[in-house]
Amino acid sequence: MLGFYAADKATPAPPMSLATQDVRRYGDTAIVIGSVDYTIPTPTGGTVKHTVRVTYVERRIGTRWLMASAQYTGVPLAKPPQ
Repeated sequence: MLGFYAADKATPAPPMSLATQDVRRYGDTAIVIGSVDYTIPTPTGGTVKHTVRVTYVERRIGTRWLMASAQYTGVPLAKPPQ
């Protein structure tokens, strides 16, 4: 097991918001594309907002949709004007 997955390394997840941009359905499979925004505290007492693009592959089994795969890609932070 990778060390950063160890239980003693766990930290609470910040509140997150999901914005769905597209859902493509193919029978009992769906691809969901969107973005997740979250804000984390900085060591100096401020906060930094982060955004990641997400792609989820969902599979319908009976009446439930279950996640089969997830891909997260970080969106670079905007650089302050110079």
